[in-house]
Amino acid sequence: MKFDISHSIKDPTLNGSNGIFRVADRVQNQAGADTDNGAIHEFLSQHTKSPQTLRSYTKDCERLLIWSVLYIRKPISSMTRSDFTDYIEFMRDPDPDWCGKKTKKTSEDWRPFTGKMSEDAIRTSIASIKSLMNWLVNSNYITGNPLGLIGNRTKEITEYSKVERVLDEEMWSALLQVVENMPYKTDADIYHKERIRFILTVFVLLGARISEVANIKMCDFKNNAGGWFWYVNGKGNKEATVAMPQDMVDGLLRWRKYLKLTPLPQKDETTPAIPFVNKFNKPIFDKDGIKPRRINQILKEFFKMAAIELTNSNQEDKAEKIKLASAHWLRHTSITQKVEAGIDRRLVQLDARHTDARTTDRYSHEPEKLRSKEAQKHKIGWKDS
Repeated sequence: MKFDISHSIKDPTLNGSNGIFRVADRVQNQAGADTDNGAIHEFLSQHTKSPQTLRSYTKDCERLLIWSVLYIRKPISSMTRSDFTDYIEFMRDPDPDWCGKKTKKTSEDWRPFTGKMSEDAIRTSIASIKSLMNWLVNSNYITGNPLGLIGNRTKEITEYSKVERVLDEEMWSALLQVVENMPYKTDADIYHKERIRFILTVFVLLGARISEVANIKMCDFKNNAGGWFWYVNGKGNKEATVAMPQDMVDGLLRWRKYLKLTPLPQKDETTPAIPFVNKFNKPIFDKDGIKPRRINQILKEFFKMAAIELTNSNQEDKAEKIKLASAHWLRHTSITQKVEAGIDRRLVQLDARHTDARTTDRYSHEPEKLRSKEAQKHKIGWKDS
């Protein structure tokens, strides 16, 4: 099944057994479980005498668990305040691939969401998750409840606080350097380097979401009277266009040349933009393209290598941050780079497909950068520094 997490909840990096907010002294753990999934079931078992509450809590807790391990690739016991803020934003407008009609969980058509959630439904879900998190704290399973830091003003905080999940200039440069340093000798070498170049190009120059990248067909790139545009069916099944800068066009032409396709996409060309390859690294064009989960795995590998690059250049704080990055960070990075490049804010909003200009304004970090720069003038003056 598409949203089967049975394998993930056995993975020590995802199941919470090593969550960053787990209580250090496991003897104090009274939850009766040592994984997030097990702890959730123990929490739910406390509500068996109230069937309605149990159904509501089960739906909200299981949905959060699926999102954490499949979407941001981290356990609930490692989720930060920003993670919970992102989850609230996701509930407000979930990816189309995560939405479907109500059906049995055993069905291949089952999806965690049925569509956008109302503010009342979101408040109810948050209340359920807060109950879970408070129970995990009280049972000494985790040290604290990051969700409690958000408070009750979830709508304002989600929509208008600054976006923090961004690769800054140094982190982005480290990521590019890792790709530049990749070997380019064997067929496998060439394939892996060209693929990651194109994946990063699409994410950062188009501000794409991972589900959108996985679904791109070559015919979605069109050159019309106004220039090159990417035609996308995005969140909420909304059709939109995103302007393609010249670097994106050049990246597309380079990738198509590697794939031995015609220089320009054909009008009705259904070739997946990122096709699977066989064991000989030859692309398979008559099947669906690479899946979101695989894209995320590929990106995680490169984020880890970029972390090593940053550590080697004595930027340990940035190295630790990029280890937490996911595909969606690249969308945030794209919008931030557009804003910082001085592109008209209204056009950034259009390409980012934001319905509210205040959402786009969240990606402007100039005041914070200035404050940080000025703060460096203030020194303590230790003699042995």
